[in-house]
Amino acid sequence: MIEENQLILTVGLPYSGKTSVAKSFNCPIVCPDEIRRALHGERYIQAAEPMVWVIAQIMVRALFLAGHSKVVLDATNSTAKRRDEWKDDMWQRRYVVCDVTKVACMARAEQNDDSYILPIIERMAGQLEYAGILYGQESNVNYENPLMEEHIKKPAGTKDDPQIFHSGTAADDV
Repeated sequence: MIEENQLILTVGLPYSGKTSVAKSFNCPIVCPDEIRRALHGERYIQAAEPMVWVIAQIMVRALFLAGHSKVVLDATNSTAKRRDEWKDDMWQRRYVVCDVTKVACMARAEQNDDSYILPIIERMAGQLEYAGILYGQESNVNYENPLMEEHIKKPAGTKDDPQIFHSGTAADDV
């Protein structure tokens, strides 16, 4: 493993703030949503998904080969299986978890007139897995079932809109 290379994976539901967090790292971002738009101009076409993820893998690898030491994968990465697809000796995986409730994410989608995504948020909320993600640099505890509702103190979409982020390491990368 190349110790200095870090692949930062965002983890969270749609509308949880992953893209805003990804931009804050000030390093190259690979975003499957944008790959879809560039590839076929649609939000989602099931038949094209294998191609989207192959392109994402190639882009990540190419950015590290080009000399970048940090790359962000801006995707939901909501299941352990999806995150495991990003294991590689070329980099160490780090996570930034956008711990925002389903209710808050759905409210944000509605504020953006994005009713298309509502059933997807509902489905993904039921599949969200945190097993295998270590929280904090010193942590050695897997954080499996966060009580996300406890983190949300103010209404979504306000200037005080909460963003709860946990950064951690892949349990099997340490």
